[in-house]
Amino acid sequence: MVDLVLLQTVSYIAGALGVCVAAVYYAVTLKEQSRNRKIALTNSVVQQIGSEAGVREVITQFQMNWKDLQDFREKYDSSTNLDNSTLRHHYWLQMDTLGYLLKNGFVDREIIYISGGWMAMMLWVRFKPLIEEFRRTEMGLDAYTYFEYLAGEMYRMKLGRDPDYPSHTGRSREEWEEAFA
Repeated sequence: MVDLVLLQTVSYIAGALGVCVAAVYYAVTLKEQSRNRKIALTNSVVQQIGSEAGVREVITQFQMNWKDLQDFREKYDSSTNLDNSTLRHHYWLQMDTLGYLLKNGFVDREIIYISGGWMAMMLWVRFKPLIEEFRRTEMGLDAYTYFEYLAGEMYRMKLGRDPDYPSHTGRSREEWEEAFA
């Protein structure tokens, strides 16, 4: 005959096992929900930068030409060219926000890269001297720091995939390295 103590022990063990299984299930579910939220946020951000309008903003920035800071201000400052200034800062703010999200692990690095995030590194190299001047004179030293972070991360990913990338761009490896130092 089965002892009552044995039945109670088996009952306690079964209860404890049930609690353990539930805890593991809960942990797995939380991890999956976190992953799904990260993907959803990444997709939302990517839809903006990878959209036709986003690509147009990048192309417009690459079509800009200037000789020095004074020439830049005369052509593209908000007081002389509000449309260009708005477009430029809109995109830079998106890159800054994306850099923050990336640095804090809220978005997926790989998806950002393959969805056009690599354009951030190209824009950073192009505009870094101006942004540094704006930091010193107008915006403060913390302006666009996450844009800079994003660009650096995308550059490291690019080098991991194509170590000769700088030689394909018309800029020296030293120029690229200096931009992300």
